Order: sequence, then structure tokens, then C-alpha cells
Amino acid sequence: MIVLITGANGFIGSHIANHFLLAGHTVVATSKQFHESTRTLLKDAKLVELDVLNTDQLQNLTLQADVLIHVATANDVISKSNIKGIELSAIGTKNMLDFAVKTKFPNALFFQLYRFMVQN
Repeated sequence: MIVLITGANGFIGSHIANHFLLAGHTVVATSKQFHESTRTLLKDAKLVELDVLNTDQLQNLTLQADVLIHVATANDVISKSNIKGIELSAIGTKNMLDFAVKTKFPNALFFQLYRFMVQN
């Protein structure tokens, strides 16, 4: 099975990707950027730099997989700006839903996690 995972540089995404790799599946891991530790952990995955907010990039994306697992969402740094966090979480998810429909993904899982930062 080929698994496409967005947000694979994050804690949850990298662990999901590693789980599928260890189970013997082919993993296509995407993230806006990859830390060296993630590159090491997911050395057997195909790593693709993808910004889920970049609709031009998504329009030209030709990845094929049996399942899409979307976990790209605002992290603790992005969440310091509620606007940027909401944009990544909401618009990024909408963009990936559009991508899944356009490419007729047979299976898709979407996880939406968001932590609001309260300013005192």
C-alpha cells in the first residue's frame, strides 16, 4: 500500500509515517520543510516538500497513493499567530480536500489539531 502523509515533519506525522514504513508500506511524506532528524527517521520514505497553502503547487502535484493522511496543521511556532495558525489549519485542510477530490483518492483521513495561543 502507498500512503501519502502531509505534515510528516511534525511529531504526529513523522510517527504515523514511521509506523507505516515499519509495517512494510511505501510512504510518501510531505512537509513544507524537513528537519534533518525527520530525514533520518524517514530515510526509507519518499520526501516531498509541499506547502498545503500553495494552490499552484497542489494544482501541479501528481502524487498517487492508496490513502491520504492529512495531519499538516499549525504547530507551536505558527500558533503564536492565531491568523497564520487558522490559515494553515483551515485553508490548508480545504486545499488538501480539494486535492483529494480532484485526484480521486480512494481513501483519505483528515486530522485537524489546533492550539490557540492566548495573549495576556
